[in-house]
Amino acid sequence: MGLLLVLIAFFVGPGVPYQDPTPEMLAREAQQIRRSNQFLIAGGSLFAFGILWSIVRRVQYRQRRKGGA
Repeated sequence: MGLLLVLIAFFVGPGVPYQDPTPEMLAREAQQIRRSNQFLIAGGSLFAFGILWSIVRRVQYRQRRKGGA
């Protein structure tokens, strides 16, 4: 899920199609950049948490196997 959010943030970037954008278009672009950055941070955090959780679970599983054997 986290990796998906990172990909969304990466591919759905803001863009201004005009050479001389209006102030409203620049404001919209700034808002899109902030939203994209939020998706990137949220996705990266979820992805990192998922990896960390997986490592912790694997270590716990191995410790239980050693202790019970």
